[in-house]
Amino acid sequence: MHDSSHSGDSFFWELGFCGAAHTGPNQASPETRDYKSLGSRILLHEELDLGYRLTWRSNLSLFFNYISDANLTQHNPGLTNMGVRMGFGF
Repeated sequence: MHDSSHSGDSFFWELGFCGAAHTGPNQASPETRDYKSLGSRILLHEELDLGYRLTWRSNLSLFFNYISDANLTQHNPGLTNMGVRMGFGF
């Protein structure tokens, strides 16, 4: 991850690329209500955060996460999450 902040800067960004593993179903199954088929147990995970430091101990950011098996299997819809995060330091 990269944090572009220096002391006194309020805006920051983070960029991440790593692997992920899951224990959920690999194939969709309407009988068991598992509607997401991620295709593989091992996935790639990309992340982008754009944020603002409210105080030295708190921040607010917009995030985008995408998890996929990079089209290595037939069923690969991926999983996308977007939202707002509030962070607090201890």
